[in-house]
Amino acid sequence: MSLENASGWAKILILSGMLLFLSVMFTLGLTSCDSSEQNGSGSVSISTSELIPSREDISSNRANEVFSSKRSTYPDNLITAPQLYSFLQERSQTENIYLLDTRPRKEWDDQGHIENAKWMQMQNVADPDNLAKLPKDKLIVCISPTGHAAVQMADVLRWLGYNAVVLEYGYGAWMEGPGTS
Repeated sequence: MSLENASGWAKILILSGMLLFLSVMFTLGLTSCDSSEQNGSGSVSISTSELIPSREDISSNRANEVFSSKRSTYPDNLITAPQLYSFLQERSQTENIYLLDTRPRKEWDDQGHIENAKWMQMQNVADPDNLAKLPKDKLIVCISPTGHAAVQMADVLRWLGYNAVVLEYGYGAWMEGPGTS
C-alpha cells in the first residue's frame, strides 16, 4: 500500500506501525549482541552490554525523542488546561495558536468546545487536503476526549513537521479547569 494513496486514518496507522516495527527491530538487534564469548586464547571478550545502554535506557530515551518536538517549549509536548487558558487570555498570543479538536462530532456539538477551536475528524487529519489547512507557523494544540488519541495525532503531526502539543487529559481537563466553557 502506497502512503500517498492511503486515507488519513490509514496513514496514521501505517506511520505508527512503521515506528513500532523499527523499535522492535532495533531492540531485537541489541539482544543478539548482548553476550560475551571466549576467544581461542581463553580470555573473555568484552560484552557489548558494557558499551551499549540497557534496553530500558534506550526505550526511555526513544520515548523522550518521540514525545518531544524540536520546537516545543512544553515538557513532554503536553500543555495543561490552566496553561492553555492563560495562553488564550493573552490577546497577542492567540494568533500564534491553532486549536485542533478531534473529539467525535457528537461530543463537539453536545459538550461544546474551546472558543476558536477547529473541528476535524481524527481519521481524516492526515489527508493532504486537511494537512494543507494546518499552519506550520503556529503551535497546534491537539484536543481529544482524554488526551490519549491526541498524543498519537500530535506525534504524527510532529513527524510531518508541525509544532504540535497535546492538551493534557483532553477536553475533560478543560471542562474541570479555569477555562470551563
